[in-house]
Amino acid sequence: MEARHEPAALWSILADPEGYIAAARLSPPALHPAMAAVLTSFVQVLSLLVVRAPSPSFGMAALTAGFFVQLAGQVVGLLLVSIVVHFFTDPGPGPSSGPAGWRLFGLTLTCQLPFVMLLPVALVARALGPAGSVLYGVAVAVLAVWSLVLMILSVRQVYGVTLLRAAASFMAPGLLASAGSVVLLCFLTLRILLWIAP
Repeated sequence: MEARHEPAALWSILADPEGYIAAARLSPPALHPAMAAVLTSFVQVLSLLVVRAPSPSFGMAALTAGFFVQLAGQVVGLLLVSIVVHFFTDPGPGPSSGPAGWRLFGLTLTCQLPFVMLLPVALVARALGPAGSVLYGVAVAVLAVWSLVLMILSVRQVYGVTLLRAAASFMAPGLLASAGSVVLLCFLTLRILLWIAP
């Protein structure tokens, strides 16, 4: 029987992602995903308002509405991602199939934690003026890649698959959706052209 290890602090996913994810796979912390989702949603909305608002005095209503929309979008989006990745990665029905999906969902929420670093970048970007928009865009891209790498590591740990299969489980749904979109676009274009043609 494996020993149960409680993950250290929530922030340890940034410093020791392998150790945190391995411990969370065995004993998932109950509040870490919720805390990470709330914190990253708040920081993302606040940093966007800092960078984009014409004056630093933005309304509390905009911050609150943006927070709830971001939080709901993040939770629903990552739930759908977790379901699709679970479908592509799960080895088959078994007693751990359901809990593995929920562990993956919790870890994907926690893997969004690198976005808390966006607020300091937003403050620097605001001070830089127009050049700060480039810095902000680059920071968002880097943090998104970091978060994606953490999610791929989570899939590898939760399902015990290779790193290549874990990465493919994230890429396959996107490629299928892109191929479906291209086919649909071609079909609609053909229908419009046939409709317009005399």
